[in-house]
Order: sequence, then structure tokens, then C-alpha cells
Amino acid sequence: MKTSLSFAAPADLSVGRVTIENESGVVSEWVATPNTRGLELEDCAPGLYSVEITPAGMRPQSFVFEVKPDLPNVVAAPLYSALAAGGAAATFQGIEDPREAAERLHRSRKHEPSQPARERLAVRTEPAPTPSVTSARVLTIGLAQDEKLNAFGGWRPYFETEPTIEFATGGGLNLLIAPPRDAVARNPRIRLSAALEGVRVERMMIPLFVGGTRVAFQNSPLVTPDVAIQVTPLDPERRALLRALHAGVEDEAVAVFRDILGGGSIGRFVEGDGEDPWAAMIAALLAVRFPAVFGDSPADWGPMLADRYPWASDTHVVLARHHLMSAQSGVSRKAAANDALNALLAAQSLGSPYFAYANQLMGEMLGGLAALRDFDGTLVERAELQLSKWRDDVPLQRSAGAIFSWLRSDPKLRRAGSLQPYRSTRGNLSDRYSRIVFRGQVDLNGVSVLAPAASTAPKAFDTAEAASGLSVAASIDGSAAVLASGGASPSGRLPEAPALARPVTVYDDPNAGRFGGAASAGGYGLSATFREASDATWVDVDLVVRAERSRPPSYSDTVEFFLHPTFNPSRIKVTFRGHEAALSVRAWGGFTVGAWLPEHGVELECDLASAAGAPRVIREL
Repeated sequence: MKTSLSFAAPADLSVGRVTIENESGVVSEWVATPNTRGLELEDCAPGLYSVEITPAGMRPQSFVFEVKPDLPNVVAAPLYSALAAGGAAATFQGIEDPREAAERLHRSRKHEPSQPARERLAVRTEPAPTPSVTSARVLTIGLAQDEKLNAFGGWRPYFETEPTIEFATGGGLNLLIAPPRDAVARNPRIRLSAALEGVRVERMMIPLFVGGTRVAFQNSPLVTPDVAIQVTPLDPERRALLRALHAGVEDEAVAVFRDILGGGSIGRFVEGDGEDPWAAMIAALLAVRFPAVFGDSPADWGPMLADRYPWASDTHVVLARHHLMSAQSGVSRKAAANDALNALLAAQSLGSPYFAYANQLMGEMLGGLAALRDFDGTLVERAELQLSKWRDDVPLQRSAGAIFSWLRSDPKLRRAGSLQPYRSTRGNLSDRYSRIVFRGQVDLNGVSVLAPAASTAPKAFDTAEAASGLSVAASIDGSAAVLASGGASPSGRLPEAPALARPVTVYDDPNAGRFGGAASAGGYGLSATFREASDATWVDVDLVVRAERSRPPSYSDTVEFFLHPTFNPSRIKVTFRGHEAALSVRAWGGFTVGAWLPEHGVELECDLASAAGAPRVIREL
């Protein structure tokens, strides 16, 4: 029987290079998109294979697997997020002795691998050091929506679908926004504000992509607590478009042009139920950035997008580029320059663009128009004025990945004639203009929910009172976790817990008896262990769902933990890492924890007061 290999790149890979090597050298290399993730080899050599995955604009990650002889080998790469959670070291999948496998791959290479490659194939024997917490800064995140698309003063607190919050390994926090499409049509302009104590107040326009949008806040491992922000679509094809624009590499642009845009069409993004103005804007900006790839096909995109989505600054920037590129004769060049400048003025009047590349284009075109000194004096004066305004804002300009962002200016310094970021913030936002969707803190270990000011036992509260929102600290010890105040995840694909349809029978412990009553079922078990907290009035509770060893390891299955309603949030989803999904919470007072495994239809529950080793503050309060 032949030895064959069916390989699939990570499911969360949007666009990036995949290189597969065995002990003889490179087997295959290609730029993968959501539509070209797979590789089929009908007759391949058995042995060890290493795969290097490099998403556009991100660091490479490696994993190693073994192709067994005389078998049809089917290999699905772990999620890129799971690979990245392990740091620079490679992930070894289904290999009993990773160290020996790494040495075999090193010895078999005809040429000595580069130092970065050696590091990626290294085997981590000790956990990565965790930075010590030296201080913490308050972080507040708010959303606002524009009720007056073409006028100033329309910003009001966001009132559409409640966003979902996701804590990820490495201390990151993700905000998932997926409003109904009719809400997007009514209020397409959404602004996010993030205030970090003593550092800055940063704002950005949020694209409401079809399929949802993720805003990731990643803590900095440097000396002082900080966060970097990145905005991406949840849909892999749209994410591929954005990655290609941000990376600025022609290979990725060619791949998305061919596999996602079907050779240069944006009809799917401007028509029907799949209408997505922001995906169409990205495609148009890609066409500007890579004219050799897109050719003449986007010639009419600028006028069409500006007419269809006049509320977006980016569409007017694309329109300005269209005017400049369409000029032919001397007379038409003068008219085109004036039309381009008018489009740029319209873009500036709407405020900040969505995409950082649109802001870059605006600066480049204003600079080009201001340099036409022998062409049209009046036009040059107007262009110089707008270019001066654009340059004045440069100290406040930033980017969140491919998204343009800007900083609030210091009002005192501004009155003194200096435009500098406002750094005296206490980390707060006014709820007059923004809906506060998260309030927590950032330290060198990551982002966390702020603990309440006072200790209160869960059972001291009536359920209705508890639902009003007492904040309790929670930390994640898994690959990723979603903290939701209610409702399904943005994808909506996984079933809700059956317990939610069952009546509450114990009013001060609403999970009791609703999750099947057993801590073990279907090859999974829920357990709780207890540790002394830094504050003696609290107890740290480590909750773990373990799969039987006979089950294959997973890096994508999830567990949804249901805590007492006094926790805010009280529902937390955690992704498995191998055979375990773990969550740590700080508590005072006993309650029943429910667990739901949607991929397997398994329910579990554990009464903390009855768990082995429960301390007095859990057993008796």
C-alpha cells in the first residue's frame, strides 16, 4: 500500500506562506488562503515532517509530525493561535520523543538551518518565565455609534448587540463585535475608545465586517504595563484581505486576488446579503497598493464606493486616487487634480479613516498636490493648507494593525500651542459618549477583570440582585476563553447549554441540579482545587475539565463554565489545550459550577462546598 499524506494548514490561517519539509528537504511551499489550505501527496516518503507557517505580517510558527509507512496519513495542523501560545518553540504532534525527533531533523538537513529555524525546532523543557507584576494600570474600553453620519455631534453610547469578551493565553483580551446586519445598515460608523491609566486614550473607527470583528488587546511584556491593539475580521477570507493589505507583500496580494476576489471582482461585497462596505474598501486599497496585480479592473471602484458609502473617509481617498490616475491631457490633469483635492477635503471633513493605508495615501496625495508649484497656484495653496493640518496631527496618529487609530491630545498643552498625547488619564471614559463594555486592569502578566471593592459571599445575594453585575476577578489558564454576559458566540454555530432551558430550583445557587448533577460524564470530568489568595478574605479556585487519555488531544474544543450570577461575567468559555481546559477564579462562598461541552453534548457540575479540600470560607458561607 502507498504512503500518502493529506495535510491541512491551520483553520485560522487567513493568508500566509506554508513550507513543508521532511528529512530530505523541502516537500512543498505555497501561499495559503482559506481556499487553498490543503495539500495532497499520493506517494510520499515516511518519516518526520516539519511545517513552518508564516501568516502575513506575523512571526512564523513550526510544528512537527510523523508520516507512517503504508498508510493514508491525515494531518490537520493545530490552530495558529494554539501554536503561537507555545512561544518560539515548535509543537510536536503525536511524537513520543520530541527531543530525539528534533535532533533527527537537524542531522538530516544537508545545510545547517539558520538560527531562527533552530530556535523554532527547539524543544521547550521548562515553562517560559512569567514576568513579575510590578504595577497595574486601569484599562477601560468603550463603544460609541454615530447617529449623524454626515455631520458633527452625532456620537452616542453604543446600544446594539452586546459585544463578547475573550481572554486569551499570554494575557490578551479580545472584544468580539457582531451586531445584526440591519443594525449595521442603520449605524455603520462605530468608534472604539480605550483609556489606559497614565499612558493614553486611543480611539479608532471599527469596521463591522460580515461575520464579526475582533479587537485584540495584547499586553506588553516590557518593563511597564501597556497594550497593543489589533483589529481583524472573524471571517477568514476577509481576514486574508486585511492581512495582505497590512503586510504589503505582493505574493499575498496575488493569492487573495486569485482565490478570494476571483480575479478582481468586488461584487460579492457590495450586493445582496453579503454586502460588506469595509471588505470592499480593503479590496480597493489593495488595488491601489498593487496595481501590477490588479491591472485595470478596479478603474470604476473609486466613484462607485464613494457614491455608495459616502460616510467613510476611505472611499473618498480611493476616489481621489481614481481622479489622479484617470488624467490624460494637460487640461484634464488640472481638472483631475482639483477633483482629487476636493475628494481629499471631503475625506478630511468626515474625520479619521478606517484603514491606516488610507491615511498614508491621503498624506502622499496631499504632498504630491502641494508640490505642483508650476501647475496651479490656487490648488497648491489649498493643498498646502490641508497638508499642514494633516502633518499637525502626526504626533497623535497611530495604527491598530491595519486599522488607523489616533490619540486624544493633552488639552493643556494644546492651549499652549503643542499637540501631544494626553497621558494624565486615570484610565476612565465618560459614559455620556461611550458605552463601557470592559473595565479592568493591565499588568505585566496580562489583562484582567477588576476585582470588587468588598468581599461578598455568593449565597448572601438573591439571584435577581446578583444579576445586576457584581464584578469578580477571573483569569484564564487555557488557550483562549470567551467571557459572555449572555447569548451565543458571534459565530452562532455551537448549541446553547440545555441547562439554560431548565428551571432554577435553588434560588441562591441557580446552577445546582441543572447540569446533570454529576462531575463525570461522557469521558470528561470536572474538578476543583483551592489555593490561598494574596488577600486572606478570598480563595483562588482552579477549575479543570479533563478528558480521558483515550481521547485524542484537542486544541479547538471548548468548555463553557457557568459560575454563580454574582460573577461578572458568569459564563466563561475556555478552549482545550491537549486533554484539559482550565479556569481560575477568585471566590468567597460556596456555589455550584456547571460545565457544558458543546462539541460533545456533555454536561457536568461540581458543588464547590462539597469538593475535596474546600476551605471553610467555601464550605460554610
